[in-house]
Amino acid sequence: MKDLPQLPATPTVEELNRIVHERLKLLQQLSKELGTELESNPDPTDPATVEKDDLQYLIYLQKIDYHFLLKAQLAHITLHNRRLVILDLDDTLIHLHNPAKEKEFAFFAKLTGVELLPLEPPEGIEYQGCIFCKRPGLESFIQQLQDWDLDLAIYSTATLPYIHAMLGLANIDLGQFVKIWHREHCGRGREQALFKSIEWAIAEGYPPGHILVVDDAPEYQSLFPSEGVTANQQFNTLRIAAYRGNPDSVLALMLKRIERLKDLDIVLQRQKEEAEWQRWLEEAEDYELRTNKGLREFIRDEVNGLKRNPNYKRYPAPAPKPIDYLDEE
Repeated sequence: MKDLPQLPATPTVEELNRIVHERLKLLQQLSKELGTELESNPDPTDPATVEKDDLQYLIYLQKIDYHFLLKAQLAHITLHNRRLVILDLDDTLIHLHNPAKEKEFAFFAKLTGVELLPLEPPEGIEYQGCIFCKRPGLESFIQQLQDWDLDLAIYSTATLPYIHAMLGLANIDLGQFVKIWHREHCGRGREQALFKSIEWAIAEGYPPGHILVVDDAPEYQSLFPSEGVTANQQFNTLRIAAYRGNPDSVLALMLKRIERLKDLDIVLQRQKEEAEWQRWLEEAEDYELRTNKGLREFIRDEVNGLKRNPNYKRYPAPAPKPIDYLDEE
């Protein structure tokens, strides 16, 4: 999608007029390309001022412009079947080793009678008294996701300036991400613990089945719980091993999992896998009731070469493993 011209910090009426017309022209072109009808007056309760040169009228046009863009984005995502991969930042893509925190943790552990051996600091870039480490294969990981034509987003509980700083140290272009959600997009649970919400992605037009979350410690809840109960939401989370600055090949393995899932409706796929698992449990329970043998006894009989007889029934074949299951993990 084309970038829209932006307003300066303190625009004049002339600048407002020029920017509005440029933005509306681009949006009309985008609407034509997408084959969508864009409403000319999205908010009838806030009618425009009649005089065309009035500042309030130009501000009102900006509001219409925003609604135009939002609707065009939703149409673009829906019509083109877009898929979104949401990436966590800390301990998923990068690690910031803080020696001061390590010493503090060791000190309090010693007070409880636990002696912690000092850890060898990882190799990386010195940054404000810390050591910045980029997960091996990060650039090729991002590039491959883009080659698969997946939309990418960052979702972190950190502040936006911190995210910008870390991505800069990692030489990752911010323009590669369609969205960056940060601390202000997080909710707060018990004891003010931060949690993330998939509702930001759904609001952008991505169906839950088209969303993949890669996170070392996913804490996703609803921002709008019903009856005071915060429930988990339907989407797919790929938990990744936490990165502490040591070399690993985890991102390469994660690519293999994403490759198997990227063209599927993940929610429907997981429901299918759960149904297969429940079917197997029912068959296994039925077998155990009929033969008074559990799986352990069945395996022993197999090893001992038990001959078949009318009273012998093979243990039900196990349910298929998840489609993204990898033996090397």
